[in-house]
Amino acid sequence: MIVGTYAFDLVVGGFDVTDPGQLDRLWTNRFVIVPASADQVTTISIEIRADSNQDAVTMVLSHLATAVPEVTVERIDLDLVTTTEIAIRLGVDREAVRKWAAGERRSTESFPPHFARLPGGQKAQKVWRWASIYAWAIYCCPSQLSADLPEPLSPTVVDRFNGSLPLGGLQPCVGDFPPTSWSGLATDSILVNPR
Repeated sequence: MIVGTYAFDLVVGGFDVTDPGQLDRLWTNRFVIVPASADQVTTISIEIRADSNQDAVTMVLSHLATAVPEVTVERIDLDLVTTTEIAIRLGVDREAVRKWAAGERRSTESFPPHFARLPGGQKAQKVWRWASIYAWAIYCCPSQLSADLPEPLSPTVVDRFNGSLPLGGLQPCVGDFPPTSWSGLATDSILVNPR
């Protein structure tokens, strides 16, 4: 199997980015893990080499379960991007992205539809899932993807994981994985327990 590098953010509870004890326990040399807190939301950004999306999530959950068992995973962030962010990540100008999105610039595949519109002012802002844009770019403009740009988790993995979360998040722990929980997305080494 081809090993890929995946990047994603977890929104978590029960983690204090100013607590040196938690920071020390969170650190690992197996992958990049960066906690942050802004606007009363704590995230843990991950960059990890794994065989698949599912393996990446499973490895991170396993690490959290043993290193910081008091942390609750609230969701995997959707990584929504605007035309400006798409332009930055693909290394093109915003006008190119606007034309792709409007269907004015030819490509081998149609530009992905926007995920949502954010209200604001006179013009609502469209946002896309980065994973959809990344998948489109692989086929339509692979030269725009930097060789060191990590792959996002697939929308299917993110949606299944987030859809399996009980209200209040989950607390990963080592054990047997229940067969009814987000089947096909993790190995038998992780148990997802509601808090």
